[in-house]
Amino acid sequence: MKILLLEDNLSDAELTTIGLSRLLPNVSIKHASSLSEARVLLDSNIIFDIALLDVNLTDGNGLEILMEIRQKDFQFPVIMLTGAGDEEIAVTALKSGAEDYIVKRTDYIANLPEAIYQAISNFKENISSRAEIIEVLYIEHHAADIDFTLRHLAQHAPFIHISPVMSSDEALRELQLDNPEKYKIILMDYKLPGMDAMELIKTVRQQLKLKIPIIIVTGQGNEELAVQALKLGANDYITKNDNYLIKLPSIIINSYQHYELKERNKAQLESESKYRLLADNAGDIIFTLDMQLNYTYISPAVKTLRGYTPEEAIKQNIVDVLTPSSYLKLSKLMGRLQTNELSANKKECLINAVELEMYRKDKTTIWTEVKASLILDENKNAIGILGVTRDISDRKIISDKLIKLSSAVEQSPSLIEITDTLGNVEYINPKFTEITGYTLDEIVGRNLNILKSGYTSSEEYNNLWETIRSGKEWRGEFQNKRKDGSMYWEQAAISSIKNEDGEITHYLAIKSDITEKKTIFDELIKAKEQAVESDRLKSAFLANMSHEIRTPMNGILGFSSLLSQPGLGKEEQKEYIKLIQVSGARMLNLISEIIDISKIESGMMEISLQEVDINEKVSYIFELLKLDAEEKSIQLSYNSQHFDALYLNTDPEKLYAILTNLVKNAIKYTDEGSVEFGYQIKEDRVEFFVKDTGIGIPVDRHLAIFERFIQVDIANIEARHGAGLGLAIAKAFVNLLGGTIWLESGEGLGSTFYFTLPLNSQKKEVNVTLPIIENVEIKNGTSLLSKLKILIADDDAISRKLISKSVKEFGKEIIEVKNGLEAVESFRANSNFDLILMDVQMPVMNGYEAIKEIRKLNNEIVIITQSAFGLTGDREKAISAGSNDYITKPINKNELELLLNKYFLHLN
Repeated sequence: MKILLLEDNLSDAELTTIGLSRLLPNVSIKHASSLSEARVLLDSNIIFDIALLDVNLTDGNGLEILMEIRQKDFQFPVIMLTGAGDEEIAVTALKSGAEDYIVKRTDYIANLPEAIYQAISNFKENISSRAEIIEVLYIEHHAADIDFTLRHLAQHAPFIHISPVMSSDEALRELQLDNPEKYKIILMDYKLPGMDAMELIKTVRQQLKLKIPIIIVTGQGNEELAVQALKLGANDYITKNDNYLIKLPSIIINSYQHYELKERNKAQLESESKYRLLADNAGDIIFTLDMQLNYTYISPAVKTLRGYTPEEAIKQNIVDVLTPSSYLKLSKLMGRLQTNELSANKKECLINAVELEMYRKDKTTIWTEVKASLILDENKNAIGILGVTRDISDRKIISDKLIKLSSAVEQSPSLIEITDTLGNVEYINPKFTEITGYTLDEIVGRNLNILKSGYTSSEEYNNLWETIRSGKEWRGEFQNKRKDGSMYWEQAAISSIKNEDGEITHYLAIKSDITEKKTIFDELIKAKEQAVESDRLKSAFLANMSHEIRTPMNGILGFSSLLSQPGLGKEEQKEYIKLIQVSGARMLNLISEIIDISKIESGMMEISLQEVDINEKVSYIFELLKLDAEEKSIQLSYNSQHFDALYLNTDPEKLYAILTNLVKNAIKYTDEGSVEFGYQIKEDRVEFFVKDTGIGIPVDRHLAIFERFIQVDIANIEARHGAGLGLAIAKAFVNLLGGTIWLESGEGLGSTFYFTLPLNSQKKEVNVTLPIIENVEIKNGTSLLSKLKILIADDDAISRKLISKSVKEFGKEIIEVKNGLEAVESFRANSNFDLILMDVQMPVMNGYEAIKEIRKLNNEIVIITQSAFGLTGDREKAISAGSNDYITKPINKNELELLLNKYFLHLN
């Protein structure tokens, strides 16, 4: 707290400073011992909380500083300090704007803190009240009287400001030339040079028409003179006796206050009359309520609005006037007032245009708009309510419609845009922001062409503008661009908005986001195209499969029939048998491909990794297929002999299938020239290639040929046998082994197929011998294997017959059974078998279960599983069940002899 202390007695000042520092926390006191020092402190930047001013000072009066504080509107309270309990000085101080006064008695310092707190509190509550300066025009021809009066008022009533003149003429000039409202009082001596007081009063009242109070000062107590002055318009008089100056401030104040009160009452009466006239003739209801919401006045307009006369309406309580919901709304507003939630300033406008529904006399209701303010007394306490009620029924209907329309637009699932005639945005709804990303602030004032994606042509936009400028509606679709750059599709209906004169002022666009619908439609079109393509492929595939199955079957059945003809020569028999074998091999290859692609499609294809000698594998394929190339006079070559031995950790069967498919295809589609295959090592991979000089592949078919049932020549213009599965299988196998496959080709330019495998094994030094594919000849085979006792288990009679014929020359006894259970029982009855050929798929008990049961009886017997499935993993299942080896149907006799040789060569 900062305190200004004006005290010329240094002892009193020090005593006050020490006492307040001890009694008030965080107090800071600035001491001034004279008026000049006090003025310096007031003009500094120090913000004081209160001033303590001594009255009697060596260089003047503390009341002068009080008046300066109030005149300069410093916002802090003042307490006057006086040495004696002079009642007149106390009254003068309070009238001049002080909040309190303290008499400097023995214990006054102890009472100062409470007085200071109370003064600050009162000042904050009455901050608007200030001591008013009373300007007085003093007309006196005696200079000594003027001087005495000025001195006395400066000391005892500094709020009374005297402007002296010495004649009537000077007074009239002052009143006429200056602002006549400047002076609040005219104080004049009765005896004046020139025009006397009586004439001056008449001039002021009758000619100048001034109503300000006039006080006559006379040197003797002449009652007759006083009466005459009062009749002419004077307000009071005072006689220059011994206590004249002491009474003068009170006379001036009383005259001024009486005049002000009289003027206020007059103005109030005029105002009330005007307001009463206005209220009685107003179309709106003007009313007043007490604080219990009872009417104290209601204007005649209530008859028109609600059907009640003012006399009837004034007897109603507001609860009977409003519908329940409207009364609840008003009660909440009043509740806020009663809980002091509103400040004094806000209480002046209690209700600002609230809509309330009122009952009419005929029990119908009417919507009104009510504005109300509190009626406050001089202490800002509410004593009533003044309000105006207006009929808004028609406006309410329109407003409700507008609210519904606005809500419909704001909540619409469509994008709604309103632009000026140039396409600059004036309004968008929230859906526009949701779809485009542009907010209202970002888009208003900008042209909608910021949404353009470039998809819609200029011609289409020109057509749009021509349509809507002619007043017609345009409909169409746009692909537009969002704020983030992404694209979206919208369906739009754009029309013009016209004024009363039929002029187009704006354009309205209602749009729907059809991105998802468009995507679905495009997908349906693609699906349709794919279905058409699928039907075409299906037709081509069925034709091809029919051809691929019927062709070898024709060879098998046809030449089998020819073999039965009598008189057939040996050479012809050999030729027919060879052709039957070729057709069977072709049929078997087709079946194998269909099985492989089925396993790939179903996800059942597995890989079996082992270390593979790549050079040996390439050489083997070369030896296997060179005869096919020679038959077409095509040069077949490979490049693996140029590299050291290379081993990869991969699946040998799938690598064999990939290379075989690619080389066979190259030979198939090459009519002359050469086919070359091999590999190269590139960084962390091995790149295999198969290059031919064949018919080539059009660029637009490069991806399609890796699809199943697709051939290069899908239209069969150049019929080549094959189901169109080889490349699809090769691609799937390459992907399974962790590689990629691609090709380089052009129509009529030959083709080069590439595929890679990971280089995941170190090179080894081995002696490589190229295998020669030829029939195995078992010398003295019959004598070597004649000791074998063989059990054949197969549910198919033809298969049993074929196997029995194939091993007849090697067995001394052959027993045939039709299922696994018979095989187990036969072995239990006679366990001295040398070899069991066990089929897998059999009734009653399958081959795997039969092997397990036999192994419980004997672990030495050689069991070879033979199956028509040929699926990946079958070999492993057979070995796991207890079989020694595995062979697939149709059984190749050469392969069977190799297996017999493997297990029974040691017999002789």
